[in-house]
Amino acid sequence: MTKFTEVLNDTIDYFLLGDVELLLYYKEKNNLSNDLATEFTTNDSGDEIVKNGILLPMSKIVNQPYTIIFKTTKNKSEFEKSENELIFKKSGYILKVENRKVVLFTWWFLNDFSDEKVRELMKTPNKWNKPFYEIKNGWYDIDIFGGFTKQESKYKDVNGNIISDSSLEPTLEFSFIRRVRKGDFKANVNESFELING
Repeated sequence: MTKFTEVLNDTIDYFLLGDVELLLYYKEKNNLSNDLATEFTTNDSGDEIVKNGILLPMSKIVNQPYTIIFKTTKNKSEFEKSENELIFKKSGYILKVENRKVVLFTWWFLNDFSDEKVRELMKTPNKWNKPFYEIKNGWYDIDIFGGFTKQESKYKDVNGNIISDSSLEPTLEFSFIRRVRKGDFKANVNESFELING
């Protein structure tokens, strides 16, 4: 299991998950412009890449810090713990991995999805605070769990004392289920992933 905290949507209510190098290859193979945001909103290419497992879009992402968890079926869900609150589980998504890594990124990256920008993101995802998950190449079914999980935080008070605190934080958990071959895309592309904190 891999966990990231304080992940932001960069003020646009979307998260996108995928093998970004595979998406770059698709863009070049199909002669799409670097402005994938416009491409995906003005023609059928957006629907095609989603149904073919190249990109997983998530809409209605509220502008707040998130805990992001990546896991395989070997790991138990964080939402099985009694202190955590599951709001939704969404299934039917498929994802293809060809470069041993997936990245959760925001809509802004689609505005200039150039080779240079993608290479920079892949070399230093931590610099951009974009969650990434190293995983074997292949096809995956993806289940997405959303809700609130108890997260511990530490900070120093005005006197320099370390204070520990815990609170329920908005959380998205991605479960990767490996397949021998491509499965059928059965999800609703217009699904809402809204989580309201408080």
